[in-house]
Amino acid sequence: MLIDRTEAAVQDVIDSPHAWPKVPYWIELPVLRWRAVKPFRIRVVYQVVNDRVRVIAYAHEAREPGYWRHRI
Repeated sequence: MLIDRTEAAVQDVIDSPHAWPKVPYWIELPVLRWRAVKPFRIRVVYQVVNDRVRVIAYAHEAREPGYWRHRI
């Protein structure tokens, strides 16, 4: 179920990359966005560069917030 929901979320991002909210506390470039994976407390963190989607992390909402920042 988790894998199915995560794959569906990534497909949503690919289909409409600018539809999902920006990461609110990220003020640097490139712009980061995220897509929630419900009912799990996971977010797909990604960026769009040259019309391509790059997944940065599958981040749990409560565990080590921002651990993925060094990946940018």
